[in-house]
Amino acid sequence: MNKGVTLVEIMIVVSILGILGAVTLPKYSEAVRKSKEGSTKTSLVNMRSALLLYFADNIGVDPSTLTAIVPDYIDAIPSASLGKWHSDSSSIINASTYGVINQTDLGGWYYVTPSGKVVINCTHTDTKQAIITSW
Repeated sequence: MNKGVTLVEIMIVVSILGILGAVTLPKYSEAVRKSKEGSTKTSLVNMRSALLLYFADNIGVDPSTLTAIVPDYIDAIPSASLGKWHSDSSSIINASTYGVINQTDLGGWYYVTPSGKVVINCTHTDTKQAIITSW
């Protein structure tokens, strides 16, 4: 008596694996995107906290550039990881406007002086359909 696997059995197993892959791949991609968004939100909160410390230490004066908070208030400018929309970037656009944010949607960070506001330089939506700049 021969013990072995028939071609039909192999085809059934391959089909099942293909179906499982097709079902799990979109979920995995979405999980990676949510993870990158969470990491970027954390980086944004850390930079805003560092800016507040700078502001407090300098008697109400915001830094003229975002890099002024490095290394005394934050170790380094973190990368903004937006995955689907932009590649990871720690680039900074400094804008001297009074509360007006005219983003270029290039990824990275957008720092507005003299208000001391930092946002993510992306006008797309996140996984919850909120505009990323509004974080």
